[in-house]
Amino acid sequence: MTPWEALYPDVMPWIGPGRAEPMVDHQLLRSAQAFCRATRAWCVDLDPVRTTGSELSYDIEFPGAADLVRLESATLDGDELEVWRAGGAKNSLYVFTPERKTVELSRPVGANRTLVLRVSVMPSNKAYGIEDEIFASYAEVIARGAVARINSDAVMGQWFDDECERIKIKTWRGNSSARPRAVGVAF
Repeated sequence: MTPWEALYPDVMPWIGPGRAEPMVDHQLLRSAQAFCRATRAWCVDLDPVRTTGSELSYDIEFPGAADLVRLESATLDGDELEVWRAGGAKNSLYVFTPERKTVELSRPVGANRTLVLRVSVMPSNKAYGIEDEIFASYAEVIARGAVARINSDAVMGQWFDDECERIKIKTWRGNSSARPRAVGVAF
């Protein structure tokens, strides 16, 4: 975990003198949270969960000081498991999270099965820094987002939003430079 102070060289020259470091840390946290929510760039595979006979709900533990942004995918004994999204699931077995601290299965699956979740996360309100991998790739973007928040700079805030959108698209394309091809659908 890289502490917030590592971002100071990218923030302090752009804000007025006399800004308290705790306020800067707080705005860096908020910028990192907004970045992670918008891009879903910080994805992790959680430790496998062993199911029990009739239990539907399982606690999920996140790495370090992180909170859930979204369940990205799930597997049960290596087979894909549908993640419920608004609009409903297509089959009778799916996984969802009612309050972002637990995960629930739509029906019992039996004992001693392995549930693996891939989730996107963000720093929690108690985080003292950002994950090293996110820092290495996106420190400047997060720093500029904090500067925009501190200075109430709408232009830099719009740049931050646009950059988050660009990163989201690039990340979910697998960092490919190629544009996905449109596929025609016959009715």
